[in-house]
Amino acid sequence: MVCARESVSQYGWGFACNSICPRAAYSFLWHLRGVQHALIEYARNVLGWQDAEHEETNASASRLIIQQMECALVEKTRTIYLNPNTKISAAYGTEIAEEIYRCRFSLNPEFESVFSARKDFRIGARDESGEVRALELWGEHPFFVATLFQPERAAFRGEPSPLIIAFSEAAQLYHAAKFSRLQKV
Repeated sequence: MVCARESVSQYGWGFACNSICPRAAYSFLWHLRGVQHALIEYARNVLGWQDAEHEETNASASRLIIQQMECALVEKTRTIYLNPNTKISAAYGTEIAEEIYRCRFSLNPEFESVFSARKDFRIGARDESGEVRALELWGEHPFFVATLFQPERAAFRGEPSPLIIAFSEAAQLYHAAKFSRLQKV
């Protein structure tokens, strides 16, 4: 399942995707607004922060998990530094990559330590300034990756995206295993 942009906030998919995909072990790839709302839903439903909000939709909230970036990254290519031993670094096969952005909001650094201290959550990548650019749900889940860049835009360079290939492979493995279990019944 891929979740991005307006589908998450306008159609209520944020809760469904955060509730269903982790428990069902579906392969999942979030990006942009999908990441932002995934973090809000995680904060509300896992951390118990019912007041978790997004600055774009509730700028006066007391707990802004997602805040506007000082400098929007619209149609910008930036270097990302992938943390070793993460699904994203395994997908890229390296610890440095170039990716294209189209975002104006990101994780509020004030809350980064709360997310990174969790055993089920990992920071997958950072940019040159050290800001979080990718997150992962960790543990037994086969593939749950969230990025604040757009991996599919590699197609504009005529290149396949390593992250989308890894996502596709994880989904195929999940469905092959599920089909195999069904055949044994």
